[in-house]
Amino acid sequence: MRETERRVLRDRFVAQNGKAAMEIRHAHHMIPMELLDDREIATAVKRASKANWDYSDPNVNGAIAKQYHGPHAQYNADVKEWLKREINDRKVNGGLTTDAEYASLLAECVNYHRPLLGSQYDLLP
Repeated sequence: MRETERRVLRDRFVAQNGKAAMEIRHAHHMIPMELLDDREIATAVKRASKANWDYSDPNVNGAIAKQYHGPHAQYNADVKEWLKREINDRKVNGGLTTDAEYASLLAECVNYHRPLLGSQYDLLP
């Protein structure tokens, strides 16, 4: 699944930006694929997808990163911590009962982390 999702995101970015533009950039999932190994986060992504939240849509969960940006372990850890905290808090408060609520949660996560890609994590070109 991971290679398919990476390819789908890259192909969609190429369609939007042109092949030449993507030769020097890297398609990046805002909610990293590595986090799908976490059962709770994978469930959130599956539930959100039922509400038409598309994991590999560049406008929904994508960013264009530096081609040679290196590992992003701290970014992954921060996104995972944010998601785990929000999932727990919302469940405790009676939320996350619908697929749309999961889609909203993931959209909030992306919107929160997108501005930090360049300033905090140095992933943007």
